[in-house]
Amino acid sequence: MKREALAAALERARRLNKAQLAELRQAPGVGGRTHIASRSRRGIDLIPVAEVRMFQADHKYVTAYHGQGEALLDETLKDLEAEFADRFVRIHRNALASLAHIEGDGARSRGTLLPAPQRPRPAPPR
Repeated sequence: MKREALAAALERARRLNKAQLAELRQAPGVGGRTHIASRSRRGIDLIPVAEVRMFQADHKYVTAYHGQGEALLDETLKDLEAEFADRFVRIHRNALASLAHIEGDGARSRGTLLPAPQRPRPAPPR
């Protein structure tokens, strides 16, 4: 067997066929990201999806609020909603809330929905 033919055969064997792909898609708990990547001045930060409390859109970017602070993402809210539909619910046209972090509905309980994101306030004009 020639070297090129062997390389081609190994390449074909490495690819998944349609039946294997269909089985992987139907397997429960398989697939989906466990972390969200965010670029910062330190490089790329990986944020566990389980720690994200809320995604909030602002123009082109989405901010992920999590236990260690917040991170700017270059993904659309619509894509995040589709990918994590089982873990997040849309609470506003620009926000998704984590079902695991919702403590109450506000109307029927004394619990709070989510900790409000703290944004710096502008200094008053002089």
